[in-house]
Amino acid sequence: MEDLIQADIFFFITSAAVIILSIGLLAIFIYVLLILKDAKKVSKKVKNETELVVDDLDEMRREMKKEGRKIKPIWNFFSKIFKKTGRKK
Repeated sequence: MEDLIQADIFFFITSAAVIILSIGLLAIFIYVLLILKDAKKVSKKVKNETELVVDDLDEMRREMKKEGRKIKPIWNFFSKIFKKTGRKK
């Protein structure tokens, strides 16, 4: 009879421990899901901002190519002048 009481106490304590651990693991799981949800939002923002930066850089490169054609004759003129003055020394 005493063994039966000890077995009941053991199963009660084990059941309580399993329930407490399950609740703890569930809470951890919920926090992990919330963190992953926030990380997903942040990664979307980073992706969108990166795309905007790439678009800006593409536009800047196009503008530099277009404006560079206008500046090239002036650059060539001044580079010839400086090359000539450099040879005289």
